[in-house]
Amino acid sequence: MLQSYVTVNLTALQDNFLTFQARNPGKLIVPVIKSDAYGHGLPETARALVAVGATTVAIFNLHEAEILRKSGYEHEIWSLEGALPAEIGTPASLTTTLALWNWETAQALSDYDVTHGRTFRVHLKLDTGMGRLGFLPEEIPALWPRLEALPGLNFTGCFSHLATADIPGAELTDRQVQAFQQALAVLPPSVFQRHLCATAGLQHHLAPELPCGRLGIGLYGCCPDQTERDDELQPALEFGSQVISVKELPAGRTVSYGATYELPAPARLAVVPVGYADGYPRCLGNRACVLIGGKRCPIRGRICMGMLMADVTECGDVRPGDEVVLIGRQGEAEIRIEELAELAGTITYEIFCNLGKHPVRYHSA
Repeated sequence: MLQSYVTVNLTALQDNFLTFQARNPGKLIVPVIKSDAYGHGLPETARALVAVGATTVAIFNLHEAEILRKSGYEHEIWSLEGALPAEIGTPASLTTTLALWNWETAQALSDYDVTHGRTFRVHLKLDTGMGRLGFLPEEIPALWPRLEALPGLNFTGCFSHLATADIPGAELTDRQVQAFQQALAVLPPSVFQRHLCATAGLQHHLAPELPCGRLGIGLYGCCPDQTERDDELQPALEFGSQVISVKELPAGRTVSYGATYELPAPARLAVVPVGYADGYPRCLGNRACVLIGGKRCPIRGRICMGMLMADVTECGDVRPGDEVVLIGRQGEAEIRIEELAELAGTITYEIFCNLGKHPVRYHSA
């Protein structure tokens, strides 16, 4: 019997995609499935989305594009990192729309076309305020004629990314939108796949005139602002395990490494075979709870590499083999990933990605 596992509800992913599509009629909603679909499974997520009408997905790099192609995915792929110099000749780069964010790569792609007779679909990447990859918007008026003249580059789109879209009224967001729109004014209509908004931008209806939007964390049932809740979105990932031991301990005994928790009274502790090696944050020791028997059971002591201890003193007859839910529902009780992210001082994205490395992952309809 498996001790612990991650389950992904593909129907929930499909419903979340369709929710954003319905909210944005006429806009191409592109699911972002980079980093193994935020830990939800890259090929499985792609297949589920194609089944409900998704025609384009976005990933990060060409390695992910190759995984998709080998899995049988035949639709359009946007690579948000683009191609690094050593990757320009790979088969994946020839079937992927590449982000283009510097002149050196543009020249290298063009040179490859001259030598091999292959044209690359590219999206011009602008840095409007993230300080990451991209041309500065003010460079575009002088740079565009040079880029347009390069052979082998088919500019089908232009994009940027908002840094503070999840903060209502942020001045930086307004500046980014304005800078992006000014740069777009230089580009011809043939550069038609224009996108700026990820989940937060779509939720706040920023730059609604743009024809494309990238759906990231919303696809997986969460809001970028962890204090918000979108009742139309469904969490898709659950994390479960089982009790492997239950033991009685007297008052005054300490629990786990560092003896950070001392039992104030006699207690019953359940040992659960989940730890930070499984992607469950170590810092949740003495902070988070798990669900056993439909009740919240506080974690006592530090999280170990492969185990944690939960207090089941008030949970009745708990035995080895009983189900443990670390993220998800059990009866009427629920632990959401947003709760764990807040307790851990991080974001849902990070926990999703780390849990996605768990060796046992199931996908269900």
